[in-house]
Amino acid sequence: MLIELLIVLQVLIGLAFITLTIFTGSLVLALFSDAPFVVTNKSTLRGMLSQANIKPNDVIVDLGSGDGRLVLAAARQGRIATGFELSRSLFLISQIRKLISGTSNAHFKRQDFFTADLTHVDVVLAYLTTPAIKKLRPKLEQELPAGARVVSHGVPIPGWTPANHLASETNKKLDDVWLYIKE
Repeated sequence: MLIELLIVLQVLIGLAFITLTIFTGSLVLALFSDAPFVVTNKSTLRGMLSQANIKPNDVIVDLGSGDGRLVLAAARQGRIATGFELSRSLFLISQIRKLISGTSNAHFKRQDFFTADLTHVDVVLAYLTTPAIKKLRPKLEQELPAGARVVSHGVPIPGWTPANHLASETNKKLDDVWLYIKE
C-alpha cells in the first residue's frame, strides 16, 4: 500500500513538473515574440478604450491579447471583443479569466494575429513591438475597412498620422496611446 502511494505521488510530481515546464516555457517564448507579454496598467487600458470610441456594434480585436485584460474590459462595457494570442499559457489564462468574469462577450483565439482576417474589424487594439507594428502595417492597410480605428499602445505606427495622441499619466513613453483612423 505504501509503495503504491509513493508511485502515485511520484507520477503526480512528474506531471506537475511537466506542466510547469510547458507553462513557463510558453511564457518565456511569449517574451520574445512580436507581442511580448507586458501588463497594460489600468489608466492606459481606460485610455485605449476611450480613444477607440467604441460604438455598440463595433467588431473589436486585440492583437496579441496576453492575459485578456483589454478584451475583458471591452466585454464588461457590453461590447463583443476577440483577442488573438499565440502563447498557449497566456491563451489559457485568458480563458480562465473569462470564465471567472462570467462574460459571454469576450472571445479568445489561439492564433497568430498575422493570419487573422481583419476585413470586418472596426477597432484594433495593439500593444506590440516596433518591428511587429512595422510588419503589421501593410496588413492593416490592405484589410481594414475605411473608418476603422487602430489604437496602439507604446509604439506609434511608422508612416501613419495619428488622429490623436494620448500622453501617459505615468510620464512613461511606453504608456502613450496613439489613435489612427483608416482612410
